[in-house]
Amino acid sequence: MEINVLEKKKNRLVFEIKGADHTLCNALKDELWNDKDVSAAAYSIDHPMKAVPKFIIETKKNDPVKT
Repeated sequence: MEINVLEKKKNRLVFEIKGADHTLCNALKDELWNDKDVSAAAYSIDHPMKAVPKFIIETKKNDPVKT
């Protein structure tokens, strides 16, 4: 698996996970929602043939990379 960061701001992180599927992304999303500092955790797969999930994490205060 390869992770490419597309956007990194103070409270927002957007990255792609090459080689991941819905199973990993759903597990990661569900675990992130257990963190009280996370205000948004979601992913999308633009096209099934492309199959590169794009993940978005937004936090209230902390650096999303450390989350």
